[in-house]
Amino acid sequence: MPDIRGFYIHFGIYILINIPLFTVNAVTAWGNRWFYRVTLFRGVSIAMHAA
Repeated sequence: MPDIRGFYIHFGIYILINIPLFTVNAVTAWGNRWFYRVTLFRGVSIAMHAA
C-alpha cells in the first residue's frame, strides 16, 4: 500500500506544480508554449513511477 500512496503524492505534486506553470505560460508568452514540454517530461516520470 505505501507504493500507491507514494504515486498519489507524486501525482498530486505534479498537478500542483503544473497549474502555476500553465498560468505563467498563458499570461506571459502564450505563443511560445513551453508549458507542454515541461508537462510532458514530468509526465514521463509519473508514468515511470506508475510502472
